[in-house]
This record gives sequence, structure tokens and C-alpha cells, in this order.
Amino acid sequence: MTAITLLMVCVPEGMPLAVSIALAFSVDRMKEDGLLLKELGALETAGSLQTIFTGKTGTLTQADFKVENVFYGTQTAKPLSADHPDISEAALPTIKDLIIMNTSARMEINDKTNEFVPRGNPIEVAFLNFLTLNEENVQTRLSMKAENSENKLFIPFDPARRRMTVAYTIDGYPDTVRLVVKGASDIILPLCTHVLDEENNQVPFVQDDNDYLSLEQL
Repeated sequence: MTAITLLMVCVPEGMPLAVSIALAFSVDRMKEDGLLLKELGALETAGSLQTIFTGKTGTLTQADFKVENVFYGTQTAKPLSADHPDISEAALPTIKDLIIMNTSARMEINDKTNEFVPRGNPIEVAFLNFLTLNEENVQTRLSMKAENSENKLFIPFDPARRRMTVAYTIDGYPDTVRLVVKGASDIILPLCTHVLDEENNQVPFVQDDNDYLSLEQL
């Protein structure tokens, strides 16, 4: 009777600690199988996992993205690759300007290298790294952005809209406003009526496999 009484007294008080210890040992064993749980409670909630669905958001990766291809006009450029033509000198300044003006990333000093490196959304960081690889001083461009252009509109990325929108005046043309929209290709392309060709000229946009970039090509 004494032993039963002691058990009834100890279990309610020690149960949370016992559960935490059991979960900690379980998580440690799962690490050996390449599974990492950030929250101990997730293991108890999930129970026995059979299938894990993952996306391309970098949740289970290092979130280290880079620009693989650049599509413009009828050309495809692969940055820093001899297998593809370089980006047209006529189109490159516009591409750089559009990235700089429509980004939520920032530049910060790296304590180890004492150099400016991009920080923020992994995809935004990939765009700024792309500019750096193309010999662009991103920190200077971001600093001059507010001086050379006036921001007229800013709509941050929204999961429902699936795009981010910025409107600003063009340096040297204060009466001209440029609208830059960045987002999912299946949302952006149907909104387009024109495209910039290799010489940075505006031409009609035709969604056809034999002409310009189509939805099926992405």
C-alpha cells in the first residue's frame, strides 16, 4: 500500500519531466537518421510519421539560392557560363535597375570578411548576388536608390497576390513612373502585353513556343 501511495504522488509531479526526457532522447535518435526537429512538441504531435511533404522554400535546406538562367527577348543567358551567351550589354542596365528598385533585401557588414553581403529573403539575396557577380556595387546602388528616384508605390509580396509591386520615378525623367512587378511566372506572364528584346526595345509579347517565353517553358 505504501509503494502504491508513493507512486500516485510522484507521477503527476514528475510526468512533464519524464515526457521531456523521453522526447529529447527520441529527437536525438532521429538525428542519426538525418531528421532534425526544431521543436520537441512536434514529435509528440506528429506521432508516427509516414510521409513528409516539403516545398522549395529552403525550410529543410540551407536556403542558398542562385540565379541559374536569365530569359530576355528570345535569348537565354546562363550567368558566368561559357555554354550560353552573355547578357546583352543593352539589356543588362535595365535588368540591374529592376532588381535594385524592387527588392526588400539589404546589405550588411560580414564580421568575418568585413565586406558587405546581402541579407534578407533568400530569393532576394540571390538576385543581389547575381548583381555582384556582374560587377555591380550593390551597396552603392541601394544607397543611391532613394536619392535618384522617388518611390510612388510599394506593395510587399502577398501570398494571395503572389507578387510584389513597386512604382518609382526614373532618374532624369521625373514625370515618368516605372511600375515593376515581381512574382510567380504563371501570374505575371498573363498580365504582360510587351517584352524587352535583346536590344532593350519594347516589342509585343506573344505567348507562343515559337516566339517568346511561354508558360510551358518555365
